[in-house]
Amino acid sequence: MNLLVFVPGAAALLLTALEMPRKAKRVFFKIPVWISSSAIAVVVGIVGRGVLASQTGFITELILFPGLHMAKKHFLWSEARLVKKGKKKPKEVKKMEPDFIIKVGLNPGDQRVCDYCNTDLVDGEATVTKECHSTEYGLMCSKCLGSIKPISSHKEGENVANETWYKEGIIDES
Repeated sequence: MNLLVFVPGAAALLLTALEMPRKAKRVFFKIPVWISSSAIAVVVGIVGRGVLASQTGFITELILFPGLHMAKKHFLWSEARLVKKGKKKPKEVKKMEPDFIIKVGLNPGDQRVCDYCNTDLVDGEATVTKECHSTEYGLMCSKCLGSIKPISSHKEGENVANETWYKEGIIDES
């Protein structure tokens, strides 16, 4: 057997595993390895001339499938390592603004109460009457807060008219 039949498979493996840019690998490795290795082997078999063409395609398949499988595993490990080191952020992780679960619509001059025990917390002039905490779960008094982490806390007598949670709750009737 002529050893030249190994050259196209080895060249294809080296190009895809070593020389291909990271962005191209992300796209290439979305395709299952058995499909991509078979497609490359068919192309090598078609492009090859003469008696050795089919043999070259077969040997290419034997080289590419395990080689691409190992290259894909290594690539996925290196991607995970980059995410772990913080050099790359996964697509799922985005900067998140607090999104309130409970949203209250108030008319100007309405009082705000604890969303759990209905204790008066903010009067109609946006002045805090009892210590309160803005959380993802709504406005809470200190008694109902428990172990929930507040987004902001406000002491008695403080004016909260400029706070986002207060301004967004006011319904503009104009």
